[in-house]
Amino acid sequence: MMKKFLIIVTFVLLFAIAVIGYGLFYTELKNTDGLRSALNFKVTEIAGYAQIIETSISDKNKLTKDLEAKDKEYLDLVTSFNSMTYELSLLEVKLNCISDSGYIFDMSNHSTVSDSLKIFVGDQGGKVITAKWDKVWTNTKTAIHKLSTDEFLYVFLVDLNDEDFGKDAAIFWIDNMCFINLKTE
Repeated sequence: MMKKFLIIVTFVLLFAIAVIGYGLFYTELKNTDGLRSALNFKVTEIAGYAQIIETSISDKNKLTKDLEAKDKEYLDLVTSFNSMTYELSLLEVKLNCISDSGYIFDMSNHSTVSDSLKIFVGDQGGKVITAKWDKVWTNTKTAIHKLSTDEFLYVFLVDLNDEDFGKDAAIFWIDNMCFINLKTE
């Protein structure tokens, strides 16, 4: 009987252990479901953050490309500007006579300009034989001056200071296609 009793007690204990084990297992299983649900929520949340990061990276890449395009456009403009500046400086050199430094021109009227041009032309080579000027149309402020030496004819377009129009005086040497830098008295 003792043996039976021990067997029954053993079965009861085993049954109790099994019930307790199953209860613990079931509780852990429920906790695992909760953890799985929490884990799924976190995975979804992380996926959302990953999407936000990917969108931010895409936006950053687009902005970088736009900035690079604007930078290239800016550099092209700078290059174009430098090229135009260089071309304008070449044009300025071409339009301003180099051999006119040190001459003073009296721009009071065409007679005084003619006298100043005689000195200028005489220094270019040869004695001035004739010097005359003709007004351009009826404008008394603008005239074409022609000065002759033994070998050459020098032609200048002279525009006296015209305060009515706010213009400065100018002498354009037609033969050399350049402006004479004026130093006036």
